[in-house]
Amino acid sequence: MEGMKLATICVIWCMMAVVASSAVVEYEEIGEKPLGYVTFELARGVQSYSSFLTRLRNAVEAPTRACGLQSTRITPLPGTEYGYANLLLSNTEWITLGIETKNLYVWAYQDNVKYDGKYRANFLSNAPTEAKSNLFSGSTIRISRLPSDYTDLERAARASRYDLILGIEKLRGAMRGVYGRQENQLNQGKEEAKFLLLAIQMVAEAARFKFMEEGIVRNDNTPYMKLKMVAFENDWNKISKAIHQAEGATPKCIKITPTLVISNIGYRQEVNEVAEIINDIGILKYYG
Repeated sequence: MEGMKLATICVIWCMMAVVASSAVVEYEEIGEKPLGYVTFELARGVQSYSSFLTRLRNAVEAPTRACGLQSTRITPLPGTEYGYANLLLSNTEWITLGIETKNLYVWAYQDNVKYDGKYRANFLSNAPTEAKSNLFSGSTIRISRLPSDYTDLERAARASRYDLILGIEKLRGAMRGVYGRQENQLNQGKEEAKFLLLAIQMVAEAARFKFMEEGIVRNDNTPYMKLKMVAFENDWNKISKAIHQAEGATPKCIKITPTLVISNIGYRQEVNEVAEIINDIGILKYYG
C-alpha cells in the first residue's frame, strides 16, 4: 500500500512538471522521496532542451530577483534542499542527477538499473554528508573515485572542456558509457568522467548561463564559445555577487562597481554595466 502511494505521488509530480506522458514511467522504482523532478527526453532533441532548463531554473529560484534575473535560494524551503533531473535515453532507460538546489551542484547520479537487487547511487568523492543523506535514499551508495573539480574530471576523461562538444547526441553517447555498467567498469574513470563533464555542463552550467543554453541549441562549438563558457563557468560566484550588489545600488541595476573581470586563458571580458552581461545569465547564485 505504501509503495502504491509513493508511485501515485511520483507520477502526479512528473505530470505537473510538464513531462510528456510517454516519459512518466515507473519513477516509483527509483527508491527515494519525490523531492522534485525535472525531466529531459533526449529523443525530443533541442526542441525541448530549453524548456527543460527553464523548468530547472523555476524549480530552484528564490521568490525575489536581482536586476530581473532569477536567483537560487540561500536557504531552500525544508525538504527542497536537494532535487533531481532525469535524463531519459528512452521510456525504459534513464539516468537521474542528484542536485543541491541552492547552488546547482551535481553530487550524484543513478541509472534505473538494479545491481544485486538494489538501485545504486554514484556519489562524487567530495559529496557532502548531507547530500548522501538526502539523495537517493534506499539505494546502495557507491563513492566514485572522481570529485566534482573540473581539473580532476578533465584529467580522468583525458579531455578538456575546450575539447568536448556539448550536444544532445554527445550526451547520449556519454550516458551509454555509464548506463548499466558494473562498478569495476566505472572505476576505470574515463567514461564516468566524460559523462560527468557533459552532464554537469549541459544541465547545471547551461541553467546558470543562458548563452550556454543557446549555444548548445544552435550547436555552437566554436573556439570563442568554448573560451567564454569556461571563463563564465569558473566565475559564476563573482558574476552573481556583482549583479546582486548592483541590485542594491543607487540607481540600481545600472553600474557594476568595481569592474567585473571575467577571464581565463584566452578570454577576458571587463564588465562595467549590468546591461553588458544580463542576457548571458540564466540564474544567479544566492547572495548573502
